[in-house]
Amino acid sequence: MRNTPQTTVILEELHTLGHATNRQLWENVAKKIHGITLPSIHRTTQRLRQEGVIGCAPNLQGEGILDANPLPHSHFMCRQCNTLTDVKLNESTVEQLQSQLDQAVIEKCLFIAGICRKCVSTTSS
Repeated sequence: MRNTPQTTVILEELHTLGHATNRQLWENVAKKIHGITLPSIHRTTQRLRQEGVIGCAPNLQGEGILDANPLPHSHFMCRQCNTLTDVKLNESTVEQLQSQLDQAVIEKCLFIAGICRKCVSTTSS
């Protein structure tokens, strides 16, 4: 991995955010590295993804979301605020889903969508 000062700041910001689009990452990194461009952020994150240093998470809106955790894992996304949260599923849950899907093979990286607790409480107030 090529570890430039720019790469270090990008990784630090992504780890702080956990999940972010390239644009969100650029907005934070630009506060620390004046003049950095969105294409530069994209090239760096693309290289980091190819090297397996960071991951990419699913998104309901179609824009790629970078994930500070490169290891396979599941996600929950709120349909109202678009917050993405890592989810750890136990083996029995995965096995139960597997049994309901006949011959399908579940890869243990599931995407779950719904409404988060914060959004539920603000809409019911």
